Amino acid sequence: MMRRFCAYLEKVFDFSRHVSGLVVARQRPRITAAAVWLSGFRMAAQP
Repeated sequence: MMRRFCAYLEKVFDFSRHVSGLVVARQRPRITAAAVWLSGFRMAAQP
């Protein structure tokens, strides 16, 4: 079900383009802002 939801987000909203634009002020972050944001979003979106 989550795969279909992610495919819908990508098709309708071009979601990855919007998320890839996220930036943080840290110098050389080990984990990107997009990865952190997407993990939180996915936890909130799962039933």
